[in-house]
Amino acid sequence: MGWHNTNEASPVHLRLFLYGPARSGKTTAAATFPVPLFFLPPNEDSIESLRGRGIRYYQLGEAQPGVKPVPLRDELESQIEILGAFAMKHGPQAFWQQYGRTIVVDQLTLYSDAVMAELQGDREKATDGNWGQLRTHFIRLRDGLWRLPAHIILTSGDEVKLTREGVVTRAGPKLQGDARDFLPGSTNLLGYMEQVGGPNGSTSFMCHFKKHGPFPAGARFGARMPPMSMACGDGVVTPTLYQQLAHAAGIPQ
Repeated sequence: MGWHNTNEASPVHLRLFLYGPARSGKTTAAATFPVPLFFLPPNEDSIESLRGRGIRYYQLGEAQPGVKPVPLRDELESQIEILGAFAMKHGPQAFWQQYGRTIVVDQLTLYSDAVMAELQGDREKATDGNWGQLRTHFIRLRDGLWRLPAHIILTSGDEVKLTREGVVTRAGPKLQGDARDFLPGSTNLLGYMEQVGGPNGSTSFMCHFKKHGPFPAGARFGARMPPMSMACGDGVVTPTLYQQLAHAAGIPQ
């Protein structure tokens, strides 16, 4: 049934968009979520952030002997459809055992650039039809991911646009087309990541869920999670990003 009451239990799963400059800890922070499965775009070096963690990942655009390559958007959509069909047929518990508790689509900046290059082909400029295809793809991708019984994390780079006088006219996730607005806006958490200096010259990462300089951020949990910045800890000395978010959102750990 479609009817619900806002006094029902809190959502079990988080939908999170993390963005920031290169090496700001996006992939590392996503890896702190329970049993993650990563989708990696072509030519992305995220694997170095995951190496040694025993994390499963799917490499998009990977050539298979004897298999005809398919467009990236078709490949990712079909993989998400496979996950959704499995969850529908076997239920959440079986899904968690088979695929994990968290699905991460990493580095959408590179992914959206690659998809648009496929759509544009040899043309000098993308057509209105190409932009419409890209938007439709991202809507399908979002809807497919949202149906999965898992935490969903999307990551991208950041972008700042300035006038000649140095005035910021736009700051936010770096994505092609309308996706830079509706994808982050569809999540319940938008976090801006940055690398900060730690004690004795060490490096640590912060995730801001409040406006940080020109960069927008925020959360849809009201008083349960006021705008704040969180240190992405190691789970021992400092709680991990997931541990902090789960506590704020009232998710049992």
